[in-house]
Amino acid sequence: MNTDKVLVVDDDEGLLHLITIALRRSGYEVESAGDGLKAVEILRSKGPFAVLLTDLVMPGMSGQELVQVTRQLDPSIEVIVITSASTLESALSTLRKNGAYDYLLKPLESMNQLAVVVERALRHRRLVQEREALKAQAHMDEERLKVLMTYTGDAVLSAGSDGRVAFANPAAMRLLGREDLIGQETNSLPPVLSEMITHWQDAGNHSPEVTEISWEDNSVQMVSLAPVPIGNGDFEGWVMILSDVTHLKSKSNVTK
Repeated sequence: MNTDKVLVVDDDEGLLHLITIALRRSGYEVESAGDGLKAVEILRSKGPFAVLLTDLVMPGMSGQELVQVTRQLDPSIEVIVITSASTLESALSTLRKNGAYDYLLKPLESMNQLAVVVERALRHRRLVQEREALKAQAHMDEERLKVLMTYTGDAVLSAGSDGRVAFANPAAMRLLGREDLIGQETNSLPPVLSEMITHWQDAGNHSPEVTEISWEDNSVQMVSLAPVPIGNGDFEGWVMILSDVTHLKSKSNVTK
């Protein structure tokens, strides 16, 4: 049994029965309704459904009205409208305005055609859900990274493809002595940093670079500069991390 649930709505009892039986034979869990109001009751009591298959022209609540209500109840449901040639314009309007996935013309060519369209709608729904899940995961990862970067003791700066600073954590603001770093151009950074970035970019800016620099407070900073990957071997902008290694240098000198 396919776990995806389909709701079929049509005031033509014969056609409603044929579609329901055909989809059940194809392995779908199917509910049916003879009008829009009954369909709304089923949506609320037995949902969620993956696909709504509905006639457009029905007494009482029309198919277009049903689609609008359905979208409010479940924005992720895929809608397929069934229409005759005389109401094809309305079907296309529903596709545009309410996000219906596809339409079928009466009389249906075959029940196989019906199953193919439903399966396409389900595949589309799964792809959308997977994409939304990936976006949600990426957003969570980004938020975790921001928290990590905010509370780390190392100074972190990053810039986009336009060369302007897009992120600066509190440690970076303290080290550089300014809170207006976001949106600033690279050449507004301390010369030792802006020159490092310029030389790195002139060299092709695809390989990470690590160097030590003497800071104005007599500390020694380990500076790591690397490109930001965006996939397919491409890079956009840079990220810089400054770590205070003064204590390590001091220990090294004592050992010597």
